Amino acid sequence: MPHLQIAIVLIWRDHRVLVQRRLATAEHLPNLWEFPGGKCETDETPRDCAIREAREELGVEIEIIGERETFKFEYSNRTVTLHPFDATIISGKAQPLASSELCWMFPCEMNVDEFPAANAILIGQLWRAMMLNKVPITYRDFYDVPRIFLVKYKGMTLLFDCKFNDDTEEHNNFYEVYIMPELDSQRLVMPNSWVGIADEAERHLATIPLHKVTFDPTGRRYIDPAIIEELLAAPN
Repeated sequence: MPHLQIAIVLIWRDHRVLVQRRLATAEHLPNLWEFPGGKCETDETPRDCAIREAREELGVEIEIIGERETFKFEYSNRTVTLHPFDATIISGKAQPLASSELCWMFPCEMNVDEFPAANAILIGQLWRAMMLNKVPITYRDFYDVPRIFLVKYKGMTLLFDCKFNDDTEEHNNFYEVYIMPELDSQRLVMPNSWVGIADEAERHLATIPLHKVTFDPTGRRYIDPAIIEELLAAPN
């Protein structure tokens, strides 16, 4: 059974990682998402391979900013040793030159079932790193997402409010985000005390689609701080 040395590159931008979807015609694992990269050539170092693959698959030049621990995975027909690198783009615009599409994903948006099995270890590492910096929330009511929740972040209080339509008995597909005065999180727990809470906002910050707000997959008690950083950095 062949044993391949594979370089993969995690290209970062605004807390997201660039992934590509394998072609439907690919002989191995078609249609799955994957990190850019490929097989090391004879006498080629994994670092040089990562740089070459980014150029060939994406049309960009990258700078390696970190090297992760290698790990081995056995498929039924091959064994691979993965050499992961962190990188940023220094020139060019990423294009799907060897894939069907590209996507910038937060680590918490990555579903291991939609990636090659060998990537599960790496995705788990990214998830754990994200959760070390997790931001707790206090929420009220629940559909498939929290109906309304407060976040305490860097001295600010942010309110995320998903409006409910009484006529259709459905929630909207977006959150209204407000900067609030100092509030006791228990306001969302006590009966009726949270009604009209958005009227107390200092200002409206943003309107964002529900799918942009990604929660931890267990109790949904935390969100990724990168989401808040992106909101605060956006022009008002």
